[in-house]
Amino acid sequence: MSNGESPWLLHQAIVDQAVGHPGRSALVSGSDSLTYGELLEKAYSIAAQLRAAGVRREVSVASCLPRGLAMGPAVLGTWLAGGAYVPLDPDGPRERRDYMTRNSKAAAMIATPQTATTFGGGVLPVVIVDPADAISAVRPGGRTDDWPRASPDDLAYVIYTSGSTGRPKAVLVEHGNLAAMACSHEARLFGGQGRDLRHIALNNVAVADSFFSDFAHLAFGRTLHVVDDATRRDPDRLAKFINNHGVELIDATPTQIQTMVLAGHIDALASLTVLVLGGEAASPGLWQRLSQLPAVQPYNLYGPTECTVAVTAAAFRDHATPMLGTPLPGCSVWVVNDALRPVPDGETGELLITGPQVARGYLDPVAADAVRFVQFQLSDGSQSVRAYRTGDRGRRDHAGQLEFLGRTDSQVSIAGHRVEIGEVEATLHDCVGVCAAAVGARREHGATTLVAYIVLDPGTSVEDVRDQFSDTLPRHMIPAITIVSHIPMGMTGKADFSGFGPGVESGEEKQPDTVGPDLAASPDAVGLMRQIWREKLDVATVGSGDNFFSLGGDSLKATQVIVAVRETLAPDIPIRVLFDHPTFQQFCAAVLAYAGAANTRGTSA
Repeated sequence: MSNGESPWLLHQAIVDQAVGHPGRSALVSGSDSLTYGELLEKAYSIAAQLRAAGVRREVSVASCLPRGLAMGPAVLGTWLAGGAYVPLDPDGPRERRDYMTRNSKAAAMIATPQTATTFGGGVLPVVIVDPADAISAVRPGGRTDDWPRASPDDLAYVIYTSGSTGRPKAVLVEHGNLAAMACSHEARLFGGQGRDLRHIALNNVAVADSFFSDFAHLAFGRTLHVVDDATRRDPDRLAKFINNHGVELIDATPTQIQTMVLAGHIDALASLTVLVLGGEAASPGLWQRLSQLPAVQPYNLYGPTECTVAVTAAAFRDHATPMLGTPLPGCSVWVVNDALRPVPDGETGELLITGPQVARGYLDPVAADAVRFVQFQLSDGSQSVRAYRTGDRGRRDHAGQLEFLGRTDSQVSIAGHRVEIGEVEATLHDCVGVCAAAVGARREHGATTLVAYIVLDPGTSVEDVRDQFSDTLPRHMIPAITIVSHIPMGMTGKADFSGFGPGVESGEEKQPDTVGPDLAASPDAVGLMRQIWREKLDVATVGSGDNFFSLGGDSLKATQVIVAVRETLAPDIPIRVLFDHPTFQQFCAAVLAYAGAANTRGTSA
């Protein structure tokens, strides 16, 4: 996709859409919206302020914004200024945000008045935006046509993934990588669907580069609906949004879709035209269920952050069980042995990726990470090309289809987020009062969760430890904790998880039966809810002040809890109640209120 004079780049294509169709709807968030013309005007306003702050090519810009309209102009404005976008999670740990800002050497920041105050000791120039209006228009000073046009080799964004060294690591993605991704996705997944395909952005830009595949739709003139976090996490709200807005395309993780199926919203999914899943493995049960939706084309996408979102796709109905499929246009995936030589079809090896989507590399490469980006000799001996070693095990069948067979290291995927177990372990080891720790992954009901076994100093409580690592790790990396007397070791000197006994779960030292006087009158209901929490969270006890998400809860487990409560106590309770009332005592009070309202309606009827 080139005009013959300059390479096709994503942000320039969005500018072209705005110039050619300024009145077309570009972004929608709730009752607010931006046309392409308004998007470009606000992006230029941000770009002018960033240029005044010294942002140029290869200079990073930290952005800490809630989900909403402001995200679009912030990304486009950063690119128009020549900068590299560095997304930060406004709801994540402050220490992590500060580290990313320093590590990326950001020269400026884009924030709301609220998020601008969440940085410690910040001295960076700040472009303040209104999350609803995106930004109060500030006309660019001087000429903008003399700003240098980006080249494919310029840095587009810096995104942080979990790092095995105990610190998140930064992946450097160039504009050429991004353009190749947009074109490959358009050709395989969306090219036949037309310009007016209605879709929503569910991915979290702060922790997943898959947001940029959503953003790429703007380059093709489509309208992007950006849903808020409450809707993104709540399958009830999401199903209602899909039905009310006639949504035809969703790009989500299997966990997000599994929560919708579990909550009984398969009809909302059946109304889609295209359903794209990625970020983690889909369970066979979910694969089969989605394959049976007659009017929907579900795709499974695979690809690491280092190769710009996704490099393979598989149409669900073409396969009876989960598969990675075949490479997207422009991408090549090889199955190689330890010597990086291709193995015959049917044999297992490591997946290695070549092509224009392979990113520049890491910001601070260390020995363990630098070996991921290697030179690969093509099988015909014609040339050596740059490649990325994924660490994923797989094989190619005799029909040319790729299958995922696990990892060669300790990396796992949690609800679509890549997690290095070593980073979680290193954080636990740094906590005061922790003598030893081992972290492992457990897969149940189609979802992967983390569990940590720790040995504590006398006088140290689990709450002390949790308070420390919750300031450092994002929610999806917080494990369920079990206290043990020692860490059993295997022959290799690593933790032997088969040697762990039952231990003492994280809540056992509390007084779980103590509840407020407003709940004392309903001991049976409180006991039932405590049992539901214990079963879904896999913990021995639940205290009245325990936070569901601090005990290892996530959106899938929250949905499981609400489904169980609907079947036993409160048939009309929405899933959002657990997000709004995350402690056990708060949740019990909310459930009893819904149960009482249901009983009142039943009596009056």
